[in-house]
Amino acid sequence: MSTAVYPDAELNQEFTDTWKVNNRVLRLFSNNLTITSGTVLANLTEVVGNGYAAITLTAASFTLTNLGPGCKCVYALQTFSFTGPAGPIYGYYYTNAGNTALYGPIVKFDSPFNILTSANQIKITPDVRKFGGF
Repeated sequence: MSTAVYPDAELNQEFTDTWKVNNRVLRLFSNNLTITSGTVLANLTEVVGNGYAAITLTAASFTLTNLGPGCKCVYALQTFSFTGPAGPIYGYYYTNAGNTALYGPIVKFDSPFNILTSANQIKITPDVRKFGGF
């Protein structure tokens, strides 16, 4: 059997070519699904109403860090604010600006956030990581 390892330099270039060139949109989902490698954009139900708005992440503002092994792209803390109840929110995901393509990881919270009032917020620090070994 063969062994495949992505060198850190290749991962850094991959992240630079994707996360630091094209803007991403951070979105929340409201359906309780089991995330798999086969999950597609159509499987995710984006939160709607009560002040919710997806957040555009400017590509140039991601910070790329070599982890040796692997690398990560991190963005500043983002806050979703609500003007009323939005129900349970199970996680977040990234898309292109047109909301036609899914990018990066889909993250499911350990427990859903139940948005009950206008005082509720969800704060997320986008942090995308890849490691080279298999």
